[in-house]
Amino acid sequence: MSNNEPAPHLHLLSSFESGWNGLNLIYEIEPADEMPEIDLEHHFIIIAQNNFRASFMFNGSWQHIDYASGDVAIVPATQTFPRTLVDREVPLIELFLDPAMLACAAFDSVNPDRVELLPQLHLRDPLIQHMGLALKEELAAGGAGSRLYAESMAAALSVHLLRRYCAFPKEIKNYTGGLCKYQLRQVFDYIEEHKDGVLLAFLR
Repeated sequence: MSNNEPAPHLHLLSSFESGWNGLNLIYEIEPADEMPEIDLEHHFIIIAQNNFRASFMFNGSWQHIDYASGDVAIVPATQTFPRTLVDREVPLIELFLDPAMLACAAFDSVNPDRVELLPQLHLRDPLIQHMGLALKEELAAGGAGSRLYAESMAAALSVHLLRRYCAFPKEIKNYTGGLCKYQLRQVFDYIEEHKDGVLLAFLR
């Protein structure tokens, strides 16, 4: 392995092969190494499982943060994950939340196009911590209902992020079941695009 190649990451668990929708999880051993900056398509949540120091490159200088077990970092999908140096091998729970989940949670109370998840490089949030641990245990158990469990947790996590870490926090209406307005709009758009076929189906 050349000096420019990052050290391999040991993935102990990954939901990407389990058919989860809206939210995925990787439980890995992060090596003591430097990682290049990367653009992600999902909101990225890191939950430390041990103590370590991470150094982030911002505007040409390093910013050092000491993490304890249970500490959380949130990187929105709209932001590049910075060049990072980790000082020691450490286990991490990593959550990948589809931005559409946050938009769906926001639709009933605010314009989802105006919702902005703010980056949080270091915080304590026991709810996110315990959600990550619960999802990890569910994935490890490998039960048939893990997909439904993950989808329910994705909705709860989205509402929590909207309440606590968005640029324009609003009062969030209670969601009592069925499709939210964001999903209903997708259904109506589909019907409009395929109305001839839908009409024939009803006439049969």
